[in-house]
Amino acid sequence: MKLSDHLKPEQLKQLEKMKKKPRNHKRKKKPKKEENINWHDIMNSNNRGMKRGKGGAYRNA
Repeated sequence: MKLSDHLKPEQLKQLEKMKKKPRNHKRKKKPKKEENINWHDIMNSNNRGMKRGKGGAYRNA
């Protein structure tokens, strides 16, 4: 026996309404952000500018 055989007529009508509704519950995927990372800056291999010393910063030559 099916579940619908045990339902009252009002419940059957409600079940039919639920069946007919189209479902659009698909989630939209967000596009991945492509970050432009400057690894030379992060790893400090691009350190030609300033250096610390003598109580302050002075320029590298």
